[in-house]
Amino acid sequence: MTVQNQAKILIAGGGSIGSVIGVMLQKQGYNPWILRRSPPFGTVSLKVQGQLNETIEVQIVSTDHLIETKYEPQIVIITVQEQHTEEIIIQLSSIITSNTILISLQNGLRSGEILLKHFPNNPVFQGTIWWSAALINNEEVYYHRTAETRIGIPPRSIATRSMIEPVIQMFHQTLDINFIEDLSLELMRKLCLNVVSPVLALIKQPYPQGMRDNVIIWLIHILFDEAILYSGYPTSEIMDIRLTKFHDNLVTMKKYPTEHNLHKVSTQLGIEKYGGSRSNVDELLDYFVQKGAIYAKIVRDIVVELPTTYEALTLENLTLFIQNEIPYNCKL
Repeated sequence: MTVQNQAKILIAGGGSIGSVIGVMLQKQGYNPWILRRSPPFGTVSLKVQGQLNETIEVQIVSTDHLIETKYEPQIVIITVQEQHTEEIIIQLSSIITSNTILISLQNGLRSGEILLKHFPNNPVFQGTIWWSAALINNEEVYYHRTAETRIGIPPRSIATRSMIEPVIQMFHQTLDINFIEDLSLELMRKLCLNVVSPVLALIKQPYPQGMRDNVIIWLIHILFDEAILYSGYPTSEIMDIRLTKFHDNLVTMKKYPTEHNLHKVSTQLGIEKYGGSRSNVDELLDYFVQKGAIYAKIVRDIVVELPTTYEALTLENLTLFIQNEIPYNCKL
């Protein structure tokens, strides 16, 4: 099996990740369509700067256009925030055929389950993105850190490794993408790292530059240690080189350098657009809360109550919050 250049590829989600993937595929000679909620639609020049400097014309489409044209994608790459997965899948249900390959590239644990609930007979893959990008506006993206994309097969999926190899080959010149056998462990590792996002959202500081104060680092540190504790995996198993490096930075209170291209974390973007209850904080922290994580619950309960116009928590107020809610000298 090969993926031909004329293959119908739909990227469901035109934010930072989806836009970068769309430009990469277009650069490789494919013609992906990128699904967005809001205009501009049609042929749009997307500019990616940073690790990839390209300005390429891509097709931006609406759900109505997909349905009207009876578009039947061979591959759907889902890049919306995980809390919007079910909504977007229901909207696309009429154009997804039994042969459509579904690929989730989202943070969180549940997206594969959601896809399989609606399409149990379709090949479903799920992955983690370790690189970073930030949407500047609808026509510009800053791709600021390169790293792996890892894709695996969620439980109960009829997908096989041979089905994903042609998709991996599509990106061979632009994206470091690899197959992962233990998908659950990989997803949990990324979830543990993503506890940084709600803290930076609270103080409205960008990542990683926001991690330049001991109070912020301390709160992220305790959330990270708690996530490892409640991950369900032995520490020696879950702590790979990526998590170990992150933990070492927290322990040594390493200050991250300032960059010129600052970017907001996804939780902050979600709160500013939908409010805290519809941001991705539940997807990032709820697993640990359900396992009994008390500090994750404290942070989650505050974030979900935030309005779209919330004010940043100052470092002084964050310190008071920690002193009132979390014993500063506590150890897990």
